[in-house]
Amino acid sequence: MSTPEPPDPRPSIHNRVKFPWLPVGLVALAAFLTLVIYYRNHIRARWWAHRLVRAQDLNQQTYYLNSLIAVDEAAITAIRSLTRNEDANIRLLAVIALKSLPEQKAVDVLTRLLNDSSVDVRESAALALAFMQSGKATGHLISASIKKQSGPASAAVMALGRVPSSVALKALCKALDGHPLPVVRAQAAESLAEWVQSSMRTPAMHEALYTQEVCDPFLVLVRALEDRAIFSGDLSLEREINSARDFVRRRDPMIEGLVKAPPESRERTVAEIAENGLSRLTEREIRSLDDTSTEAKTILAEQCRQWFFGRQESE
Repeated sequence: MSTPEPPDPRPSIHNRVKFPWLPVGLVALAAFLTLVIYYRNHIRARWWAHRLVRAQDLNQQTYYLNSLIAVDEAAITAIRSLTRNEDANIRLLAVIALKSLPEQKAVDVLTRLLNDSSVDVRESAALALAFMQSGKATGHLISASIKKQSGPASAAVMALGRVPSSVALKALCKALDGHPLPVVRAQAAESLAEWVQSSMRTPAMHEALYTQEVCDPFLVLVRALEDRAIFSGDLSLEREINSARDFVRRRDPMIEGLVKAPPESRERTVAEIAENGLSRLTEREIRSLDDTSTEAKTILAEQCRQWFFGRQESE
């Protein structure tokens, strides 16, 4: 007679303990780990921003800035805190970080910086919006260009000169024709000339310039030759030239005496900026009209247009 087998000590499949909560627990654990990873980058971003503010060395600042950029959207809160720092250089670094973020995250913060107390921060933020080349970013610049405060309006007008679209051309013509502040009109004259100069690089810009359907920038600049309103201070391109001059002077003390600094305060008229812009575009000396009739302005504008296009064809 065979010996009976001992009973299996393991519970049968019917008697095993069931864990109905196990799937829910796994989902919760996965969600928890996701949150930990998500907030880990936020915490790290805050720490890097903290270290960036206190870094004295350029290499350290570059390291922490790149670390912020690396975590992408998780850094937005930390970057916003940098835009409120009292040091303008830190706010400039924040603008650099904002450029790396998706437009929907960065555009509103950059728009707020158009009101910054530092002209460098304002213009850097405006250029960041211009280089996005999107309808929303350009719309913010156009809205700022009609403000009655010179800071945001001048920064916006400066940046619109870099936007390759007909709406930017229209906004520049409007600012030069009718903004209440002379300094903004002067910046518009400079930027409008820059827009025209760049028009040959982009088919859409060239088409808008050639057809004159939006506005005639040459005629707007010619009309500005009558604008004798006075403003003081440097415009955007002049500040760029001065920055380059200062850089050369610092790098090579031997030419300190050869590179002269511009006067601290210069009073000029809007008409002078329009003259300079038309002279650069045509490579001819353009001065104010003796005959200020509508016909005379139209003739000069058409002559300037022919000189400009003739210059482009010969290059």
